Amino acid sequence: MQSDIVFSWAFEITKKKLCTEVVALTWANNGLHFNALNTTAEHLEGLFMANVAQKMKEVAPYLWDLVYALLDANPCINMLWPSLKLMLK
Repeated sequence: MQSDIVFSWAFEITKKKLCTEVVALTWANNGLHFNALNTTAEHLEGLFMANVAQKMKEVAPYLWDLVYALLDANPCINMLWPSLKLMLK
């Protein structure tokens, strides 16, 4: 089908873009590196995750949009964790 060909083409371009954004997130200058041996659960659950979300929105906007859409696809998230969704927006 023609639509499958177009979708495959668009998906390949999208994958390349998303992979580029993932690589950019791994760069040390983006501030997401941390010492796993010295970190605490409180650190990861606190401000660090908010910073990760903000940095992801800035550095990897298409990846962020995809992750958010995938999370939003589950209606249980809408009912159970509205505050989480508001924090991530």
